[in-house]
Amino acid sequence: MAKGKYFDGLTSSEHEATINASLQSLGIIISDSYGRPKFLNWNLEDISIEFNEFAKRVELESKTEPGKSIELELSEYLSIQDQLPKNLRLDIRQNPFKKLWIFVAISLFLLAFFVFGYFKILPFLAEKVAMNFPENYEKKLGQSVFESMKNDLDIDSVRSHDLQLFFNGLGYDDPKSVKVFYSKTEDINAFAIPGGIIVVHKGLLNAMSDYTELQGVLAHEFVHIQLKHSLRLLFRSLSSYLAISLVFGDINGILAVIIQNSNELRSLSYSRAMETEADIKGAALMVERDFDPEGMIKLMETLKTHSPKMESEVLKYLATHPDLELRIDNLEKAYPNKANTLNADSLIFKNIFLNLKNER
Repeated sequence: MAKGKYFDGLTSSEHEATINASLQSLGIIISDSYGRPKFLNWNLEDISIEFNEFAKRVELESKTEPGKSIELELSEYLSIQDQLPKNLRLDIRQNPFKKLWIFVAISLFLLAFFVFGYFKILPFLAEKVAMNFPENYEKKLGQSVFESMKNDLDIDSVRSHDLQLFFNGLGYDDPKSVKVFYSKTEDINAFAIPGGIIVVHKGLLNAMSDYTELQGVLAHEFVHIQLKHSLRLLFRSLSSYLAISLVFGDINGILAVIIQNSNELRSLSYSRAMETEADIKGAALMVERDFDPEGMIKLMETLKTHSPKMESEVLKYLATHPDLELRIDNLEKAYPNKANTLNADSLIFKNIFLNLKNER
């Protein structure tokens, strides 16, 4: 004898039922609307069975009277199962590995989801945040980042002034919005900081043979700033930290995380697409100002010449600017006809360039 619930298929109401089983039929006792017992008899051949493993319930349904069914808790059903034919018995022997495999499958799914989110969704969102980051915060961020690395850069204020004059003369942008600094370190490197700061190292300047190369590197780094390449790259590299700050709406928290990781700027690698964009658009800026885009190509060739030395050093220009041969080819294809006239300010640029290279 087992206890269950009977459904008549006519209404959604359930009736408390007592079930008795035999090898030929299933006896069901319910109460009618007056509380009097009512006896039902189902032929076992006309019954189908369904087991809900998660709910641990068994449903017996009449094949001849659609909608009529009996629902029993598993424990109740097991009390009468041995009296039923084999086709209505459940094989509920526990597979010791079943729960383990379910756990493993769920764990792998969650792991795959988090890995996908970490490598795809978070970087994508980080780029979107970078592109819409308020300009005043970007300026504040850039200045804070620069101050945090200033001692390591060993800034030369006199040469920085000359370098700023050189950049201002290029006419790439409002001089007040971009600041250029000269680092006395021997790194063959130059890099852009979010908010409009460019740092050029002594090692790179000394490797140059022509002022047009300096025009080229400043055009290149200016495009990185203009298109927020450095900000996007930094946000992508710190996307997991940024996500936590964004959840709590803490912009100051974002700034703090980035400032603490400011040295990342000198070691992160731009994507090939970003580098190509900075090369081509930087050369286009040079052409607009009647500067020879050959200066950008000369810069690449200088870097290629010094690449054996640079390979043994950690934070060098080549490490963050890969595929020099390809970049040279791209520039030569984009600008097959080099400028054949000198810009009116060429002598001024040349003199500033020589002053920057001269030992003082």
